[in-house]
Amino acid sequence: MTYSDDEAPRPPLAPYVKANILSKLSIWWVSKLVITGYKKPIDASDIWPLPEEELVQANYDTFDKLWNEELKTHGKEKASIARVFIIAFRKRLLLTFLLYCFVTALSIGSSAFGLVGIEITHSVFYGFTWYSSYITGIRARSMAFGLVFHKIVRLRSASTKSMGELVNMCANDAQRVFLSMLFFGISISIPIIAIALFAAMIYIIGPVCLVAAGVFLVSMMSTIYFGKYIKKLRCKSLLYGDQRVQLISEIIRCIKLIKMFTWESSFQSRVNFLRGKESRWLEKIGYISRFTGTYIVLVPAVAISLTFLTNSLLGLPMTSAKAFTVMLLLNGLRLVIDIFPLFASHSAETLVAFQRFKKLLLMNEIEATGQVSSDSGYVICIKDAEFIWEKVNEGVDVGADVFSLKSINLEVPKGQVLGACGRVGSGKSSLVSAILGEMICRRGEIRRGDSIAVVTQQPWIFNETLRENILFGSKYDSKRYYDVLSACCLTADLKCLIAGDRTLIGDRGINLSGGQKQRVSLARAVYADKEVYLLDDPLSAVDTDVGEKIFHRCIKGLLRSKTVLLVTHQLQYLTGCDSVLLLENGIIAARGTHDELIKKSKGYRELVENLKSKKDKESHETVGFRESTSTFSSIKSDEFVAFEKTSDQGVDINVYLKFFNACGGLRVLFLLLLMYIAITGCRVFSDWWLARWINDSLTVDVDSNRTLTDVWNSSEPMPPIPAKSSKSQIDIIVYGLLALINVLLFVLKAICVSKIALKGSSSLCMSAFQKILSAPMSFFDTTPSGKIINRFSRDLDEVDTQLVFYADRAISLVLLTVATLTIVSISYPWILLAVFPMIFVTGALAYIFNKTNRELKRLDNASRAPVMTHLTATVEGLTTVHAFNKVKQQVEIFQKYLDKNSSIFLTYWCVNRWVAIRADWIAIALVAICCILVTAQRGLAPSAYAGLALSYVLQLKGLIQLSVRYVLDVNSRFTAVERLIDYTENLETEGLSTYSKPLCLPDKWLKHGHISFSNVKVRYRPNLPIVLNRVTFSINAQERIGIIGRTGSGKSSLMACLFRLTEIESGKICIDGIDIRDIGIKNLRSSLSMIPQDPFLFANTLRFNLLYCNQFIIIHSINSMTDKLYTNVFAGGSNFSLGERQLLCLARVLLKPSKILMLDEATAFMDTKTDAIIQQTLIKEFKGSTVLVVAHRLNTVLNCDRILALSAGKVVEFDTPRKLMKRRTSKFKELIIKGGIDYESWEVFGKTLIGNNKQTIV
Repeated sequence: MTYSDDEAPRPPLAPYVKANILSKLSIWWVSKLVITGYKKPIDASDIWPLPEEELVQANYDTFDKLWNEELKTHGKEKASIARVFIIAFRKRLLLTFLLYCFVTALSIGSSAFGLVGIEITHSVFYGFTWYSSYITGIRARSMAFGLVFHKIVRLRSASTKSMGELVNMCANDAQRVFLSMLFFGISISIPIIAIALFAAMIYIIGPVCLVAAGVFLVSMMSTIYFGKYIKKLRCKSLLYGDQRVQLISEIIRCIKLIKMFTWESSFQSRVNFLRGKESRWLEKIGYISRFTGTYIVLVPAVAISLTFLTNSLLGLPMTSAKAFTVMLLLNGLRLVIDIFPLFASHSAETLVAFQRFKKLLLMNEIEATGQVSSDSGYVICIKDAEFIWEKVNEGVDVGADVFSLKSINLEVPKGQVLGACGRVGSGKSSLVSAILGEMICRRGEIRRGDSIAVVTQQPWIFNETLRENILFGSKYDSKRYYDVLSACCLTADLKCLIAGDRTLIGDRGINLSGGQKQRVSLARAVYADKEVYLLDDPLSAVDTDVGEKIFHRCIKGLLRSKTVLLVTHQLQYLTGCDSVLLLENGIIAARGTHDELIKKSKGYRELVENLKSKKDKESHETVGFRESTSTFSSIKSDEFVAFEKTSDQGVDINVYLKFFNACGGLRVLFLLLLMYIAITGCRVFSDWWLARWINDSLTVDVDSNRTLTDVWNSSEPMPPIPAKSSKSQIDIIVYGLLALINVLLFVLKAICVSKIALKGSSSLCMSAFQKILSAPMSFFDTTPSGKIINRFSRDLDEVDTQLVFYADRAISLVLLTVATLTIVSISYPWILLAVFPMIFVTGALAYIFNKTNRELKRLDNASRAPVMTHLTATVEGLTTVHAFNKVKQQVEIFQKYLDKNSSIFLTYWCVNRWVAIRADWIAIALVAICCILVTAQRGLAPSAYAGLALSYVLQLKGLIQLSVRYVLDVNSRFTAVERLIDYTENLETEGLSTYSKPLCLPDKWLKHGHISFSNVKVRYRPNLPIVLNRVTFSINAQERIGIIGRTGSGKSSLMACLFRLTEIESGKICIDGIDIRDIGIKNLRSSLSMIPQDPFLFANTLRFNLLYCNQFIIIHSINSMTDKLYTNVFAGGSNFSLGERQLLCLARVLLKPSKILMLDEATAFMDTKTDAIIQQTLIKEFKGSTVLVVAHRLNTVLNCDRILALSAGKVVEFDTPRKLMKRRTSKFKELIIKGGIDYESWEVFGKTLIGNNKQTIV
């Protein structure tokens, strides 16, 4: 996501825009790219941009206009997205319809007359017809992407749709739209072409051809029925597919938490379960799709045989000319109906996609609030308002559990700083959301200005440089920029970064601490220079010194002329506010100045007295970037590329072998190949038997001197077949049995192919996901989540559906081509003189084409990753996007990424058509030679066999180009398999490099909790600086240790090393005397407990989030939180405040007793009273455990037995608080003095706290 003012010069438009008519018809304009791809691996810079008509914006504008008209005309209930798409592309669909009717006529004409000129004309116009369909499809695809993203950025809240469903809409549903529109214009020509052909047959042989018409009609109706059934199955498969992608997205987002709690196996099982459910429905779809796609080839043969049988039984005469003409006409219709099963299948799935699109489009959008009067003196006016959260899941009755703000009356004067405080869950963050319009105003009114900025409680950071995160698309002003950095205490951070503010800060800011994220988010808001600032607890994660500086330099300094609503748990800052709000249970309980509320509000007085009694000055990690497991701090922005790295080599043979092994092994595939050979042999034998039947039944005395053309033009009537002819009955029985065997083989093949293919794709999916779960944290720090999700959504869908379809077709076509060449060669050996050169030339064409085709597919796969990354980032930061009025900006960035992908995608399909036309030309040359040789050999073979051979020769034209295309398509689509196997084979597994074999330890090996570090050195990668340098200390069992230190001191690295999230370079870390490198990672982590700073909840129930390891406990109510274990939790826990989420994370730890507990700023988002209760609970529940506390609030550290101070990766002091306070120079003493804390009073209070601990929260 880049927001640069300097646009790169736009490359020249696509060659087809200015190509002449001949170049367009033959797709000659692609030739240069194909040659370039043969000479060198092509990259994204070799692909030209799309013309305006194919861009997302142009197609979305068309949709938006037509959709609004559709709503006005038919209403919300009857409005149809399918109708909108058809209207939008009606002209192009009509063009495709006319072109296909024309090329079908040419096809039949070329078959009848065998003219090379007609064949060439047919080949060119046939290719152009498909090219026209590609353009229609790419516009429809862009339209689908556009409507989804434009709606997403206008949703009231991101929690109204799951991330999995949104990703699948873009990754898979848009692809279904492309495929259905690709075939739509061609498929609507089928009825017209069929009517014309049957009309011609009626003219030739009379009403008896209605038998053939009935066969075709039944086949079409059955295909339509199967399509409707596929639609139902698709709905069910998508249900589990969306859940799977959503779960994977959540797992990637909180992978650190999952690793620390050793939930990998549980989540692996959950994903396996969802994938298994999804696969069952995909198998059923595969059965039907494979069967309908293959049985259709029997329809012409069955129609021919039944027509001739009926004609003979009725005693009607027929000439050889008429018989072969009917055969050619029916075989010509086969060219049309071959695509109908594909259209029916894709259309059924597209209708499901349209239903999903419609549900999305009809969801509530964020509404503009009323405008305050410019002369009113207020910037926010709320009168007698009640706000509720939007219902997320239609099937879930959240009723009384939905939090609401009631009886809100609020007027905020211009230029004032308004503070807001209250207990956890009192409604402070909800008030901010209500002002932003994310909550529904059920009654009353709200008016505010448009110039507004927000700093959310959970800051939004996207995967770009620090500067881009702050500018957020605004024009760079050097003076203001550095003033903002100084006011937000970020200046010092730039000095310790190799690339300064050009340093990438990772997906979701994964390599930043909570404090850094909040300060970057605050800097973004301040730089935006708005009139109103909504700051949701921005100082909760900074220490006293930094917090004071930010409050005075920024809030009271740079923003002194602005209106600020400051939500905070840091009550010391409320004295500097012009006015203060106290919220309790969703209402404004009191309002006034600090002094006024002290006098008149008991609730406010209790909060403040609690602060004073504890001298609660926060001591959080200060300026700079924390030492996470990331390496982004040393990566420059120009080292980051938008596209994934692609290989310049072909798909390795091992990729095929590994996929075959995943499908069941070579033995299974060999048996499947034998089945394909049997089907092909049965089909060829059926055709030969039909020709023999015709030859025997429609007997005509053929003079050996008469040519095939003479026979063809003969008008001599054929005598009728005796109804009881035993030979005729045998022919009928044999042909019927052959047809039955064909059908049974098709059914068996459909079942086997679907089962084998789904087994292979599921196996790859699970293997790749298992490797993802066991990958080191550095992989997640350096890999945007969109790239990972792309492989488990679009790439997996490619393997599930497209790859198996193309592989099925490729094998069938290659075997049929070989059989055809064999029959023709046996009949006329001289044809081999033309066959061998044709094979050589076709092979050379395929070799040249394959390199370009393969690289285009790789680029297509890779270029989707930025699209998915931007989509997920925008959904997560929707509140910020709305508040900053950056909807248009996010849409433009999305369109830039998608237009690039669409350009590559369209080029891929056009290159495929390029090779198809040229393969046709090679086949036409072969057909011409064969026709000359067949015609030249007068009377050397029976006319029926000659006709059979000639009909096979004519089929070669289509078979050769289809075989080449499908085989090469399989090769290119194996890049999706390659990408999944890349994760399976090439991802590093954490912990394997540090020990050969872990010790066999009992389940409860950790008995005491003693920890020792001995000369520990840590660096994240070989070329990076040391973050822990010869650290040595020892912690006794059951001690409570406070860990303090400035940024870069090594606090987070210390925690990461204990969990082995980062492996040490040298030295030793022992727990209860055992080197942790000798302990299996899961065994180690399962024995430790951790409360992280960033709380995360999964989209499920409270019970799922608390008791995922199948434990059981009764959870009592936590203040305002529900007491129902089965309360629904929305994605990310968005229906809980951050404080409530931290309480739930505490509950998780209490359900997992451990001898060692680590707290990483675990109460950052809680009020002081709740924090006090938690400290009491931790002291009580973990009295017999060793507790390590990364300093968050000084009261937490003061209660510790010893304080460990770190600086520059070294231990600078480690002793009891009292001894450290007695030293002349002490880091701990320095913090106490800066915090203004009376240590002696604190020491007395701490002893009282420990001795009188009564209250708990769980």
